[in-house]
Amino acid sequence: LNFPFPIHAPEGDKYKVARKWGSVHIVNTNWVQQSIAVR
Repeated sequence: LNFPFPIHAPEGDKYKVARKWGSVHIVNTNWVQQSIAVR
């Protein structure tokens, strides 16, 4: 899978698993909000 995973801070179990997978793009929640605002 290749999808963005929004997080508030780089911590927690889900963050650690996403890092291990390597195919998940970890993004800050601000990035998600800004991307939506541009559309």
